[in-house]
Amino acid sequence: ALPAHVAILDASGTIRAVNTSWEHYAESHSVAAPSYGRGMPYATFLSTVNGGMDGTQAILDGLQDVLTQQRHSFSMEHASPNSIEPCWFLIRMTRFDSPEGLRVVVVYEDITDIKQAEADIRRQQEMLFQNEKLAAMGTLLASVAHELNNPLAVVKMQVDLLAEEAMHSALHERVTEVHQATERCMRIVHNFLTLARQNPPQHSSVQLNTIIEDALELLAHAFQLDR
Repeated sequence: ALPAHVAILDASGTIRAVNTSWEHYAESHSVAAPSYGRGMPYATFLSTVNGGMDGTQAILDGLQDVLTQQRHSFSMEHASPNSIEPCWFLIRMTRFDSPEGLRVVVVYEDITDIKQAEADIRRQQEMLFQNEKLAAMGTLLASVAHELNNPLAVVKMQVDLLAEEAMHSALHERVTEVHQATERCMRIVHNFLTLARQNPPQHSSVQLNTIIEDALELLAHAFQLDR
């Protein structure tokens, strides 16, 4: 009645007895009735079930250590192939003495749910770490944008004064280009500050074209790099 798959091996590593759960497991991996692996070397059974997956040799090495009494027990986590996705098992092998001689009990405990939960926790931790990085970047961005505001204000004021002096000179066109570039920098800094500030959401009518133009201005460099 145990949900774990259990088999008993003799001193040669041959399967001598199995429980009902093992029979179901064997049948689902093309080890047919009535033996379900009884009388089959465990190495052959493992090769049939795993099909040469990574970790197979490590299991056999562990079994050999138990059979040769180099260790009393052996355990490892192993992914067994499945029709949809791998099933994870905690495989435990323990030596014991019986009237017939040395025996090894092999137990496959299904830990797929535990492995999936661990994977979910890792994904959540990675997402949390990424969110923390984004929050730190947002704080840094706001600080940098704030620091850029002051020198940009000085540049704009000087460009405005220079534009008045160069109104009718050959430098007017160049000054205009500097003026436009300065205003663009100030708009980008303003957008960064707006993005970084934690403001409560507000509903209002907006000009969709303006929002798109602002977004394009922020992404212009990336778009140019990606053509």
